[in-house]
Amino acid sequence: ILGQEHQAENGLVKPLPAEFFHVNAQDRAWVDRMMTPQSAACFSEKLHVRGALALIARKTYVKANLGALPPIQANYARLINDPAWQCHELECGHDAMIDEPEEVARILLDAA
Repeated sequence: ILGQEHQAENGLVKPLPAEFFHVNAQDRAWVDRMMTPQSAACFSEKLHVRGALALIARKTYVKANLGALPPIQANYARLINDPAWQCHELECGHDAMIDEPEEVARILLDAA
């Protein structure tokens, strides 16, 4: 995913451009100005989910369809038929709260 210009330095990676995340063209410059370096570990460390997840009765998964990477697609396909999960698809990029704020708010309120 990360090109040479985004390799880790001091454990941090430079922000990827908003265009990479399919942010709408109108908001890309603003998003790019707001970006900060982040931990490189998020790209390599595995998440270890223990039994506590099963204790959450209602879970919500939101997939932003534009540019969804294979792991995202696979998670959605696995969860869509699991009754413990409410799955949603949005026709936007990764920053759904920017491109589809009303829909994200509706999903969050429904999940509450």
